Amino acid sequence: MLTINREDSVKISDMLASYVACTALASRDRSRCDSLPSKKDGGGEVFPRGRCYYKYDELALSALSAGKYKDDKVCSDFISSHRIDGLPVKVDTFCLAVKKGVPKICEEFKNKMANNKLVKECLVVFPTSSHKCLDPMDCSYSFELFEAFSSGKIDKCPSQYREHFDAFVNSSESSCSLLRDKLVSTYCEMYSKALKKAAEDAKKREETEKAKLLDAQKQKEYEERKRMDAEKAAQEKMKEKLKRMQEEDNRKIKEMMNKLEVDH
Repeated sequence: MLTINREDSVKISDMLASYVACTALASRDRSRCDSLPSKKDGGGEVFPRGRCYYKYDELALSALSAGKYKDDKVCSDFISSHRIDGLPVKVDTFCLAVKKGVPKICEEFKNKMANNKLVKECLVVFPTSSHKCLDPMDCSYSFELFEAFSSGKIDKCPSQYREHFDAFVNSSESSCSLLRDKLVSTYCEMYSKALKKAAEDAKKREETEKAKLLDAQKQKEYEERKRMDAEKAAQEKMKEKLKRMQEEDNRKIKEMMNKLEVDH
């Protein structure tokens, strides 16, 4: 059976999600993500459809914040795809804050947050600047994307989102061609690797079966030798017994003959 290992499967799923999200942004049609499978991984995240939503909403919300996108539905979509729980304000209020710019989002409803923990969590998602981001590996994208959309400069965009940014700004799916080519190339590479592993596994199974058959044959030959040895031993034992009986009979006959000679 041909299977791609889990690590490669997750990688190709993410690349597929990234490519479809790019084409969806080019056409402003988030529903393109709906065509993707929604199988859950071990952590409960939906791949690759969920990743497609995530990437689309990441850029679309930043574009809305920079005044480059008009569909307010992205606000509720973003909350859903980014799994934001316990939002202290209604979606409409959140959307109004988004439209004032990423750096002002958390400040807009800071007084609605019950404690500093919520404020910090908000700043992780929407930092006031790239330098003040509490977790640069996770949260700086929203600010950098906001700056890119605000200025229209692709060099301000995070490298992993540049094809998506270009596709959105120019409404052109051709901007996604590099993502498509990488997807196809990577899939072919992984498929080839899976074929090679399948062939190796088949060879190992064949060798195992041969070894089992050889072991079974050896066992059968051993049992046959054991049976023949036992049979030979039994025959030798019988011969020895008959020899002793013959010798005993000869002795008795000799004794009888000697006695007859004495009597005469």
